Amino acid sequence: MTESHKNIMATDLASLISSRICHDLISPIGALNTAIEVLDDTSSEEMHEDALRLIKLAASQASAKLSYLRIALGSNSTSKGVMNLEKLKFLTENMFNTDKHRFYWAASELKLEKNIVERRIKYLEDSGIKFFLNVNIGKDISFQEIRKKHEAILIATGVYKPRKLDVKTNYPNIHPALDFLTASNKKGLGDKVELFDDGTLNAEGKDVIVIGGGDTAMDCVRTSVRQNAKSVKCLYRRDRENMPGSTREVLNAEEEGVEFIWQSIPKSFHGDSKIKEVICAKTKLSEPDASGRQVPIEIENSEFSLKADIVIEALGFDPEDLPKLFNEKELPITKWGTIKTSFSTLMTELDGVFAAGDIARGASLVVWGIRDGRDAAESIHSYVEAKNQEIVKAS
Repeated sequence: MTESHKNIMATDLASLISSRICHDLISPIGALNTAIEVLDDTSSEEMHEDALRLIKLAASQASAKLSYLRIALGSNSTSKGVMNLEKLKFLTENMFNTDKHRFYWAASELKLEKNIVERRIKYLEDSGIKFFLNVNIGKDISFQEIRKKHEAILIATGVYKPRKLDVKTNYPNIHPALDFLTASNKKGLGDKVELFDDGTLNAEGKDVIVIGGGDTAMDCVRTSVRQNAKSVKCLYRRDRENMPGSTREVLNAEEEGVEFIWQSIPKSFHGDSKIKEVICAKTKLSEPDASGRQVPIEIENSEFSLKADIVIEALGFDPEDLPKLFNEKELPITKWGTIKTSFSTLMTELDGVFAAGDIARGASLVVWGIRDGRDAAESIHSYVEAKNQEIVKAS
């Protein structure tokens, strides 16, 4: 294969991968499906090697969006600004108590079949990537120790701190979206899930209300349908045209029986030991502001009530407090809680520490995560090469 053909294939793969992620909104490990199809369909040894190299390239480009990655450590790099994934080490905090299905508990089965992820992870492991699991950075190993052992660090955690409703409530049957989706996926994988089995995180036979209008909300309503919920309603404060979630998924959800209640907000929750009723109000949209965004304004005397057995909050995510979690007070953050980096290099004020993806730019589109992963790989390559040249000159 000529160099020009390789470059064309790499460009095409990047396009295919980004289109799959944006279309299905899944984790980049799943997004590598497209790249690995090249390998699956390859017969010659030369094409096999070229395809494997492209998979590694795709993985490096997508690294900034890998779900649950706590920190990525690059200990080597190759030419053209692409990190050498054969020596790239990922330290992950396993958010749950088992190792078997570590990478896809929060990825909906609607968008990513789990057997595909298993196969893709094996490809990555076979290509030389080492995964260190059950590592809680700041507790099991210090951030300072990691810095001492590696030439460069890429922090690519994403943002997973769930936003909460302004409405105060102590009812036990209102849950963050990620808790609900995780329980469903773990159960589907054959794990024992007590909160699912006792009905706490199980929508079967219940009136379900999902609050939010993004793709996570779409995962929740469609998962509820598949759990045989009695009814599923999606409450969103803006109209259909301003909904951030996938238009295709809204249509699919409607076909499956989900009711969308547009321009509505929750005002209060009522019940005895659990929520039984949600008091809502209608909204109207303001004139567009400077950014073109219309703000929802509550309409007076527009209250109405909805029956509810379970309420799911799908309001988006904010950055976690990484300086506290990593026990690294010197890690610079912005006023929004994201990691502060150089715009041109993606390196933080800590020498050799880089950050990319949502944890640096805030919750955004997956294509930006891919772009950030690519830029970070090039910056780390340049940084490590410069360091190596300094060592050679000094010797």
